[in-house]
Amino acid sequence: MNRCLELSTCRDKAKYRPTKIFLFFALFLALSGTGCQKSRVARASRDLAANIANTRTPTGVQVDEAIPIIERRVYIDSSLSMKGFVNAENHTTFDELLDEIGNALPGCRLYKYGQASNTAPPNVSELYTQIGFGREIHTPAFYSLAYNPDDRLIDSLTKDARPVLSVLVTDGVYSEPEGSTSPPVVDAIGRWMQSGRVFGIFAFTSSFNGPFYSERHRAMLPSFSIPARPFYAFVFSPTERAFTDLEEKLRPRFQNIRSILFSKNVASITVTVPTGTRALYSFKSPPSSPFYWRMYDADLFSQTNSALINYNINYSISSAYPANQFKTDLNIDYYRWEQNKFRKIDTGPPAGFKYDRPAGAAIENSAASGFAVTLPRDTSSDYGFYDFKISASIGSLRPDLLNLSTRDDGVRENAGKTYRFFEFISAVTDVHFKTQLAAKVSPAVFVTVANH
Repeated sequence: MNRCLELSTCRDKAKYRPTKIFLFFALFLALSGTGCQKSRVARASRDLAANIANTRTPTGVQVDEAIPIIERRVYIDSSLSMKGFVNAENHTTFDELLDEIGNALPGCRLYKYGQASNTAPPNVSELYTQIGFGREIHTPAFYSLAYNPDDRLIDSLTKDARPVLSVLVTDGVYSEPEGSTSPPVVDAIGRWMQSGRVFGIFAFTSSFNGPFYSERHRAMLPSFSIPARPFYAFVFSPTERAFTDLEEKLRPRFQNIRSILFSKNVASITVTVPTGTRALYSFKSPPSSPFYWRMYDADLFSQTNSALINYNINYSISSAYPANQFKTDLNIDYYRWEQNKFRKIDTGPPAGFKYDRPAGAAIENSAASGFAVTLPRDTSSDYGFYDFKISASIGSLRPDLLNLSTRDDGVRENAGKTYRFFEFISAVTDVHFKTQLAAKVSPAVFVTVANH
């Protein structure tokens, strides 16, 4: 090779080498910066999601399921409307329950409950008198009181913070005051449930022969004799476990018992995204996290300027809960990454965002819903953060509850039903859902997307 040409080539290589090294380091620093920023955005996203989720976390009173019951009580509604349920010589199902409940709740205290006139006594303790499990509770003469103010009794149970299990045996007929659409007992039951405790109902039927009280007409009617009239055991339990134990003890004797349960565990929810979604960078989900969060890198938009993501929502509903279907709705808040933090955009998601509203599905023990969102590439920001505010509400109640209910209890044909029992259960379910379930079955779901 020519000596001059060789020297020239060497000088060219020497000049090129620093440039090549500079470009290498520049590329390295750019990639490192991008990776560091993505990590910061992911951390900021998780923090934002956690802060939002904390504002929606259920704040109800937590009750220890392992707490032992220290006292058991049974209150017998001793008003005139109960007289026809008993038969001292030929025991009815009602009589059998009064005998069996003493075995199911050993050591329980039994009380005659109600007030003798329409004038309420000043002290709630005057509404009940302790008695024994004797013959008198099976005689019609025992049921002679005028009125049973259950709201006052229930409020007294709520004020007692001790783990006491109480059972009220009653016909479940409640009056609605003038100008009210809900009997006071619903509000009282609501206050009991707000304390974090469990309310349940065992529904029975028994032969009935005696004077019949019509709530619609607010009067005693002539004696009715029917083979099956509903009555109920209202259970006020500190724990779900104590309620379940009582049911297990009663069911062998009363196989047709119908159980209705209001607790924090009667429904749950899971949210899933179908597997195989491309560009997933990071994620968090229950039980390790109180919220659902997924972050996608810009490859999500590698084929188009928008991406479709499907969410599946699955509810698990206890067969003892009156609601058999939940409705799901969705609202969206949007945040942009600006000056190293997320800022909420009052105008909402960027143009091109859309979603299909959730559609309800199955009933019974598993109810499914879902929604699909189309996320557009937001060219005005490097990252976008979506808050999918899922809210659940009661869709419908179990239709078999209608079989226990009537709106006209003034005719013999409806004597086998309870006046407005469906409406009563509906009101209690609404209170329970709002106080113990709404936040639990309305999960926090978030998505972060890289736009570039």
